[in-house]
Amino acid sequence: MLNKYQYKDRDYINDIIEKGFTSKFINTELKLLAKYYQERGNDETIMKDKLQSFCEKNLKGYNPAVHYKVINNAVSYGLNDKNKIIQINNISISQPELDYIDNLDLEHNYKRVVFTLLVLQRLFKNYLKIKDGEVKSDDYYFGGFKNYRDLVSVAKITFDKKKKSKVKNVHDLIRLFHEKGIVQISNNGNIKLLFMYEIPMDDSEEVIVNDYNLIGYYYDLYHRENRVKECEECGVPIKTNSNKQIYCGDCSKEKDLKKYRKYNTKRKNHQ
Repeated sequence: MLNKYQYKDRDYINDIIEKGFTSKFINTELKLLAKYYQERGNDETIMKDKLQSFCEKNLKGYNPAVHYKVINNAVSYGLNDKNKIIQINNISISQPELDYIDNLDLEHNYKRVVFTLLVLQRLFKNYLKIKDGEVKSDDYYFGGFKNYRDLVSVAKITFDKKKKSKVKNVHDLIRLFHEKGIVQISNNGNIKLLFMYEIPMDDSEEVIVNDYNLIGYYYDLYHRENRVKECEECGVPIKTNSNKQIYCGDCSKEKDLKKYRKYNTKRKNHQ
């Protein structure tokens, strides 16, 4: 699973400003805040003052004599123009790209993985363009233990472990893709995404992926497969367990919380 804020630094920053520190990764969050302050024209002194004030308010046990190094490092990070705030709100997939994937000689669940590889590759290229100002290579490669683990997670793919099954894990699936000329397995364990060199592209936006942890479900939603539909509140794809389910987990919790608050308010008013 990808980090909730991966490729969405501004969302991360907004949550930090609104809620205070959101995790144990104090260094990372202070660096993002420093970059945010620098972006708004604050000089080194003002940035440092703002970070100190933020820590005084939001960091339990904050001690200037102890935490000054963390703040100084964050300020240095913020002042470095090479460090960018990365915000990729969504990835668009065109109709020709969908048609290409749909015509592959694969079952639907495996096409969903190809769709996911396309989205992840486009995400990474967009990330490099923001970070470095350009994409220095036109090649398309994928690999690494964590990346394969994330691929399985965000593609929403499960495997049949039975002996008769040809594809029992992600590596079996990659071999199948290799046999069909969709990817090419390299000696170092990485794969070259051959389909990325062939897939037609245009400017149409047939599918827009907003949540990068649910990429596979967007392909299911497009095809109305596997009981996937849109959350009626926020629009993300959800895999439903019944026809009554209309909200994703986050929206459902928020709805329940609003009901609870409303109930509590009424109860207090009648006391």
